[in-house]
Amino acid sequence: MSSVFENYLFTIVGNFILFNIFYLWATIKRDYSVIDIAWGIGFVTGITLHLYQTYSPVVLPPRVTIISLLIILWGLRLSLFLVYRKYYHSQEDWRYQLIRKGHGKYSALKAYFSIFLLQFLIQLILIIPLIETLKSSPSELSSIDFIGFFITLLAIFYESVADWQKFTFKQKNPLLPITSGLWKYSQHANYFGEILVWTGFCIFSITSGVLHIGIMGPILICFLLLKVSGVPFLKNKNSSNPKYLKYYAETNLLIPWFPKINKELEND
Repeated sequence: MSSVFENYLFTIVGNFILFNIFYLWATIKRDYSVIDIAWGIGFVTGITLHLYQTYSPVVLPPRVTIISLLIILWGLRLSLFLVYRKYYHSQEDWRYQLIRKGHGKYSALKAYFSIFLLQFLIQLILIIPLIETLKSSPSELSSIDFIGFFITLLAIFYESVADWQKFTFKQKNPLLPITSGLWKYSQHANYFGEILVWTGFCIFSITSGVLHIGIMGPILICFLLLKVSGVPFLKNKNSSNPKYLKYYAETNLLIPWFPKINKELEND
């Protein structure tokens, strides 16, 4: 057990410090939503610290390098986009405003445990499959790895386009659903891209022989996005908006597909 802990020591300590820094920033700024920026950065720092602990000063094997670069690319892209979005929308995200109101007395202390510490622990669970994939990695890429590589790269691009399309649309139409671009075919195009990213990471775990651990990633991400912090929050927020109800009735929830015509809503 101690050796297992030692393998993750740098990552655990580094990311714990990172999340506490963001907690202090959020408390001073009175904006819990800065934790979203820490999410992507946490994977970058976690994987980088693991590589430093495991391989330094040894040169990284090619397969480890490629997988690590994909993780870092995904994490940096996500956090940089959220920094850019925060620059234009400096107010606290509406979801965290609801949480803040629900906390009442001792809001800052409750936020530490229910938001920051909780997300640190969830992220640690998600980093485990990535580190295990790297630890058990052969030197070279296999044919299966090429599938994982192209799926992950495509998913990062897909998620990037979806995020940008929604951001630019919401700048001018904050109260309307986006029904163009990738969002014409999926209510949650960015979530689909995110799940696809983790599916790509999972495929890498096959060659590493840790699929039983690697599959934890996409399963947990699907659960969080579809049942906890993603879809339910948005559905509840927009439940009384007829424009959104029409969009929900006509558009696939997650997997992109051609929209259907809802004649009942169309006639109303």
